[in-house]
Amino acid sequence: MNRFYTKFIIFTIVLLILSSVIQMIGAERVVSRAVEAVVLDANKKAAFYRAEYIQRHISEITNELRVIARDKSIHSDMNMLSVVNQIIPDVNSIFVFDRNGIMTATTGTGLQWIGDDYSERDYFKQAIQGKEYVSDMFLSRANRQVITIAVPIYEEGGSASGVVAGSVWLKEGNPFGLFDSKTSMRKGQSGIVDAHGKVIYHTIDSRIGGDSGLASEIKELSAKQEEVITEKRLDGEGYYTALASIPEIRWYVFFETPISEVDEINRQIHNQVAVIVALLSLVLIIVSIFVVRRFLRPLDTLTNAFKLLRQGKYTTIPIQTKDEFEEVIEAYNETVNELKDLHRRLESAADRDGLTGVYNRRAFNRMVEVLDLELNQGAVSEAALIFIDVDYFKEYNDSHGHLAGDDMLKAITGMMVAVAGERSVFRFGGDEFVIMLRAVKTAQAIELAREITSHNAGGEYKCTLSIGIATVPEDGATVAEVVDKADKALYTSKMVRNRITVYAEENS
Repeated sequence: MNRFYTKFIIFTIVLLILSSVIQMIGAERVVSRAVEAVVLDANKKAAFYRAEYIQRHISEITNELRVIARDKSIHSDMNMLSVVNQIIPDVNSIFVFDRNGIMTATTGTGLQWIGDDYSERDYFKQAIQGKEYVSDMFLSRANRQVITIAVPIYEEGGSASGVVAGSVWLKEGNPFGLFDSKTSMRKGQSGIVDAHGKVIYHTIDSRIGGDSGLASEIKELSAKQEEVITEKRLDGEGYYTALASIPEIRWYVFFETPISEVDEINRQIHNQVAVIVALLSLVLIIVSIFVVRRFLRPLDTLTNAFKLLRQGKYTTIPIQTKDEFEEVIEAYNETVNELKDLHRRLESAADRDGLTGVYNRRAFNRMVEVLDLELNQGAVSEAALIFIDVDYFKEYNDSHGHLAGDDMLKAITGMMVAVAGERSVFRFGGDEFVIMLRAVKTAQAIELAREITSHNAGGEYKCTLSIGIATVPEDGATVAEVVDKADKALYTSKMVRNRITVYAEENS
């Protein structure tokens, strides 16, 4: 037996040493590729989502200016205009012009310019023709780098009688909350450029108004109509750059990470892996020697017990030793007892709906508690509930029979699972279903609801669906609060059938 122990220990030591050498040889290449891929993917996602955010934010400002343009009591009264400007924090000044380009009102410090002619400004020329327009960056009369968003004022006849314009200062503060988190790397850079490669906004103020050096990448992006990832050099430093477009306003968002910083991370990780591998190898050698000498026979007992566990037999091991292995057996027995209890609880849960196979209302109630806990702990910050009711199901059931009604419910359920995923679909009762979504905004929930109605319209059963939507945090701080809101939105849809109702929009 001692000869076997010796041979086994030698074999284990040699195997661990060879494994460590192989890991060290391959670690540098694997780590380097992994870090590079993570950085490129992070920059790509950051550029894409920031471009989407800016487009949405510009649209919100445009909507607010449109409200001002429609309401004469606001755009004709400078006091009222100033009050409204205070609730649009990203717009530093609001200007009103008549049909000839003469400034008639302003909320800024440039009261001395009232009466001046702005008819040659690009934003005025576009807006007076009935177009909503976002300008490129330019130098204002106050010597500030700004952009201007302009919308037309329509008279009763339908033609533009003036223009309302909002000015955004690019170097004061952080307009639009553009880059609250800046970049994920210490020396990374990010910003916005226009169609000519001129820097509109940058995390380094001195770069605003200068040339980004991205003209060729912008040209490539315009041709591909998708994000571009490239390597480039700027001021002698290599960068990984991701570029994404904001097409409606001809802007481009970029995120850059220095190659040197990625290389430094690779070196640090490689050194850490080397130390960890060496320590693990040493620990494993010591543990192997200890295990072979002290626990070979008890391990056979434990191995057989695990085989029984794999067969679903929860068998405890009688404690016959009074050495260190006693603790291992006690831990195993405690685990087996916990597994027994868990198995019993899972068997009694009965979370599946017998007809459709999706989760039932009991599972939904439990998942509401789980999701509220995740929201409270900050694991997720948004959630959506989509309540769905099959229109005229009772009439179909009465006229075609219960078996046909069951087949319809199973078909519709299968479609919802295909669109939203099995873990998200619950049968709430009868012909009413709920889809619970994590980390989803209202717009995404609406898009998914439309996809469901589209799939349903092309399905075997020519029925329609009534849908109600409510979201966290727009309609409530918890999912439990939002359940009632989604049900009320569904009730509104059922009043007319074949409709999607969003609680927040219906009650705004």
